[in-house]
Amino acid sequence: MVAQQHHHRPTLKQSNKSFKSKHASKGSLKDAQKGKAPRSSPKLHSTTSHDSAQLRLNRRNAAKQAQSAKRQSTVDSRRLFNSGAPRIVAVVSLTSDINPKSCVEQLASVLRENIEGEGETTSKLNASRFRTSLQFLFPNTFYSILDALLIADYVLLVLSPSVEVDERGETLMRTMQSVGMPSVVAVAGESTQETTPKTPKEHKEILKSLLSFTQYFVPSLTRVYDLSSSPSEVLNTIRALCESTPAEVKWRVGCT
Repeated sequence: MVAQQHHHRPTLKQSNKSFKSKHASKGSLKDAQKGKAPRSSPKLHSTTSHDSAQLRLNRRNAAKQAQSAKRQSTVDSRRLFNSGAPRIVAVVSLTSDINPKSCVEQLASVLRENIEGEGETTSKLNASRFRTSLQFLFPNTFYSILDALLIADYVLLVLSPSVEVDERGETLMRTMQSVGMPSVVAVAGESTQETTPKTPKEHKEILKSLLSFTQYFVPSLTRVYDLSSSPSEVLNTIRALCESTPAEVKWRVGCT
């Protein structure tokens, strides 16, 4: 007869209790001092396939809503101009050798249109070719330029190919940048000062320099139109003012 073995109850089996301290550990205190976010177990925040699909759907809906709002804003602005409201253009010259009104006269000559209501501070040009009209403002002081930015749809920035922008012009650009500018169209006008003729290569380098200067304050700018080159370049300037949609100024959007 086989003797039956006797098994004792295991008394040395160790069972550790889970850590349930109500106080922060040393590691969490160090992380808090370093500014780190508290770490959490990935098991507690694991997302199921249904949650991931819902997140993708939410992102897609948000993108569609933003796209729809942008499209509606473009339609509203175009509808405003198609109803007969003129596009307001503030003509700003950064140097004293450029006459802003002569630039507007160049635009009118290409369109073969007469300037209406020509005055000291404002004039109107009917661009029937583009089915719109342009209302030009000619602010001639520092604060009048800032006031014109409040209502302008565009800023026609007139640069000189002969005279560098001085400290006043740079201060004006920095101020307009901080206030918030609408859509900017930059042109190189004809200087009233007598200068030595430039070769085509030199003139091209000047235009590149003017573009580099302007892009420092308006990074979205892609070119500087040369009003002295050809009628087609002047026509492209008018097209940029008549066919593009004005950019929204952030503080204006907040006020509406």
